[in-house]
Amino acid sequence: MKNNLLDLHTHSVLSRHAYSSLTENIEYASSIGLKYYGISEHQPDSENVGAHKYAFKNCYDICPKEYNGTKILVGIELNILDNGFDLTGIRPEELSYSIASMHGFVYPHEIHTFDDNTKNYINALNTSFVTILGHIDNHNFPFDIDKVVKEAKKTDKLIELNNSSLNPYGSRIGARDIDKVILESCKQYNVPIIMNSDAHIKYAIGNIDNCKNLIEEIKFPEELIVNYNEDLFNHYFKLR
Repeated sequence: MKNNLLDLHTHSVLSRHAYSSLTENIEYASSIGLKYYGISEHQPDSENVGAHKYAFKNCYDICPKEYNGTKILVGIELNILDNGFDLTGIRPEELSYSIASMHGFVYPHEIHTFDDNTKNYINALNTSFVTILGHIDNHNFPFDIDKVVKEAKKTDKLIELNNSSLNPYGSRIGARDIDKVILESCKQYNVPIIMNSDAHIKYAIGNIDNCKNLIEEIKFPEELIVNYNEDLFNHYFKLR
């Protein structure tokens, strides 16, 4: 197994439900030798889970482009809603990347069906500034896996394998079994994936051990994993 180049799904106290500062995260990412570290705070939202819009906008200008050899990207984690996102004063097309995810605090699973979720994932994939579909292994949001993976192929977008989802003590019940189906579909349709920590404290940054165990078990091809391929990284992401 090659060395992991990156972690692009991480959160700091700016997102108001994480535990380390942005400075601590950057310093830790550098200390463990990541070549690329990504800031992906939750967008401002109606429930005050995400970063304040002014604090978020300043990230792009204030954060260094590189720290002790680690290149720093500023991205965002978008909340998928019906037919769009709840953007507040943010222009994601100006960032290095966007992760689009479903979250129950703004997208209640009780009122969304299998077809709703499939449609809204496909809408996200067809949004120009979306780079990654995040943690689509949430049992609360079932969807047509093959249909969405084929759309990711068509739109040239990435599917995330989320290390936090695969925590056996985490809240995403059955994520491992769901991820197996997703990964097999990605293999079948030749869709690249990215492994991310979804860290909410600095010590989790760069930890993708749960992901590695699963891809080794199902023999997922390394050439389809962004974490191990500089060419894939350069295809999907832009440095500041």
